[in-house]
Amino acid sequence: MVKKQLVKELGTEDKVSIFLVNNSYFSVEYREKEEYYTKNRDIAFLVGKTILSFFENYKRGVRLLQDSEGSEEGWVNLVRYLRAESRNSEESYEIAMGVYRSLEKLYSNMNIEDKNIARLRTQVQMKDLLTFVTIKLAYLFEVENKLTESFDNSEAQKNALRYKRVRDHFVSQRKELSLKILGS
Repeated sequence: MVKKQLVKELGTEDKVSIFLVNNSYFSVEYREKEEYYTKNRDIAFLVGKTILSFFENYKRGVRLLQDSEGSEEGWVNLVRYLRAESRNSEESYEIAMGVYRSLEKLYSNMNIEDKNIARLRTQVQMKDLLTFVTIKLAYLFEVENKLTESFDNSEAQKNALRYKRVRDHFVSQRKELSLKILGS
């Protein structure tokens, strides 16, 4: 039997939950989906904060555009907001640019069917970006704290492989997305 103990919830409106599972590893969950596994509490918090930051930025961007109905003013406000966010760190820059590119695709002139396909494709691409940034941060933390000697046997690599398996299965079922299979 799996024993999950809540360690901490991050965020107020959107929540990322960190659980200790069977007293052996941490599970980072967003919207009740397990996003990352680690044996290190600090990595769990780092990953949780990254996930929270990513989705908060995305939702703020969507609100800015919806409030202005996709007008030029909305794009100017979005660019200002993301520019300010991107100055926090290299990872913040990557997240901000990914959010911008994703929203740009969703708000371009398309018919409804194309918008639905673009929305789904964008969600997968956003998740790819979020996972890439999360894996990169976790691996750097592992190296800095001498928890691993190479990427091949790191927790970050195990999580990357798990994500690729789930993502590739999803993408292979939806050819209309025209996304590449990442492979293992």
